[in-house]
Amino acid sequence: MSSPTADHAYHPLTSRGAADRQLQELWRWKAHSRLIKRLRWALPAAMAGLLAILLGWAAFDTLIEPLGLAGPSADTSIRMMNPRFYGRDQGGKAFSVAAVSAMRDNNQFQRIYVEKPMLILGAAPGPETKVSADKGVYHEDTRMLILDGDVHVHDSQGNDFLTSHAVINTVTDDVDGPAPVAGHGPLGRIASSSYAVHDGGAQILFNGRVVARIEQGGAPQSPAVALKGPR
Repeated sequence: MSSPTADHAYHPLTSRGAADRQLQELWRWKAHSRLIKRLRWALPAAMAGLLAILLGWAAFDTLIEPLGLAGPSADTSIRMMNPRFYGRDQGGKAFSVAAVSAMRDNNQFQRIYVEKPMLILGAAPGPETKVSADKGVYHEDTRMLILDGDVHVHDSQGNDFLTSHAVINTVTDDVDGPAPVAGHGPLGRIASSSYAVHDGGAQILFNGRVVARIEQGGAPQSPAVALKGPR
């Protein structure tokens, strides 16, 4: 005859399975708790890192923008083909700036980026100085033209120079060249570390590491040339 409590007898295997399930649930809960803790730390850290990157980029853009090193802005939309700008210097002499194409910066409306620019100081039948380059930036407010890449200067006196950089003030007709230059003219051949042209070519200054070959019989109308030794 069976005992009345036989159906409720202790079964070791069944109790062990329940304990295992409880242990697994406990481990899952602990793992979930650790994940929550990590996310609570990682998400704010990621947000702080992203904010630091955005602030750093904004600061970098602010620093390079006044220097004109950033190139055209991403939202530059005004593009001109075969543009030409006209004006007169402080003495009334005409000048013109032509280019293959140009883009006006929407953020700084007075700044125009030009491709294959050609500057002509003066007008025929009078003396002219022509300056060409691969690219440049023309500032309409200050009337300064900054040229870069294969800058070629040729004036009516027969002077012909090649350099990599030139800063031209169309108001005063002055050209500053803080880059090495080499060329030739009625007085011979010359090369130097930097150069400057004043009064529309009436005076040319070569400065630093000047190497010159002066030839006899220069033209009477040759501009005054000043030479300085190494700086």
